[in-house]
Amino acid sequence: MSLIVRISKFSMVGALGMLVQLAALALISRWPQVHFLYATVAALELTLLHNFVWHLNYTWRDRRNDYS
Repeated sequence: MSLIVRISKFSMVGALGMLVQLAALALISRWPQVHFLYATVAALELTLLHNFVWHLNYTWRDRRNDYS
């Protein structure tokens, strides 16, 4: 895979992660009795998981070693 394609995939996953984080923060912070710091932590964790899964299965798929 060329460097330009990989950088494009990496950037796209990052941009999607930003949208996921903003949407999750907006939704979680609207719940009653949720402090904005807890909502930020939850949105950040959701974004980290989102980015990890997408990078593993999309960006770096051709570099995985399957030893099964």
